[in-house]
Amino acid sequence: MGKLCNQTGLLGVSSEWVDPGILGALHKSVSGEEYVDKIVAAGSSKNGFFALKLFPRHVHWFHLHFGFDLIGFLRGNHDIQITTVERKDRVAQAVSFAKAMQSSAWSSSQSELQTPRYDFDQISRCYFLIERSYNFWNSYLTLRNTEYDAFYYEDMLHDPTPFVEVVARHAGIKEVPRFQSDTDIQRNKLTDDWRARFLADAETADIIGASTPSRPAKRSLVNLGRFLRGKQMKPGAFAF
Repeated sequence: MGKLCNQTGLLGVSSEWVDPGILGALHKSVSGEEYVDKIVAAGSSKNGFFALKLFPRHVHWFHLHFGFDLIGFLRGNHDIQITTVERKDRVAQAVSFAKAMQSSAWSSSQSELQTPRYDFDQISRCYFLIERSYNFWNSYLTLRNTEYDAFYYEDMLHDPTPFVEVVARHAGIKEVPRFQSDTDIQRNKLTDDWRARFLADAETADIIGASTPSRPAKRSLVNLGRFLRGKQMKPGAFAF
C-alpha cells in the first residue's frame, strides 16, 4: 500500500528504511537519534511528509542496537499517524510468504528466480510468525494506548482510496493526485493447492516443532561470539 502513497508524490516515500540493508550500514557509526534522522530524510517527499513501513523485526532490531523504542521516539518528536494493514486469510499469506522466500518473487509483478517446492515446516513457521507479528502490533498499540487506523489488504485491492485518503487527511492534503493500483494477491493455482494441502497436513503433522516465531539459533562461531557478549543470537526476534 505504500506504493500507492508514493505515487502521489506528497505522502512520503514508504519503504522499510529501518532495515540497514536498505538504508545502508549507517547504524555502525551513528547514534540512534541520528539514525532516525536518516530514516526520516530517506522517507520524506518534497513537501516534508515522511512514510515508513515497519515490521516487528524492525522495531526489535532497532531496540537491540540502539536501546530505545523507535515508535515511542517518533511519537515524541514527530506528528505521526499509525496505520495497520492485515490479511484476512493468514494461511494464504503464509503460503505466499514461503513461496516468496524460495522464489525471491515478493510481489505479483516479479518473476520467480527458482521454482518453489511445498514445505510444510516452512509454511507452518511462516504462519506462526505472521500470527505473532499481528499480535505484537495489537498488544503494543493497546498497551501504549495508541490510536491507529486499521485496514484489511483484501478490502483495498480493488479500492485502495480509503487508505490513501486517511493518510492524506493526516498530511493535511485535501486533493490527492491520481494514483493507479497494480497490486494483486500473489495467488494462483499453486497457491490454492498448497493452501489446501497444508490445511490437510496440519491436522496430523508436527506443528509444535515449527511453531516458533523463527528458526532456532544455529550452532556457529558467530552465534557463539554473540552469546559470549550477551547479545541475542541470530536469527533475531520476528525474523524467519
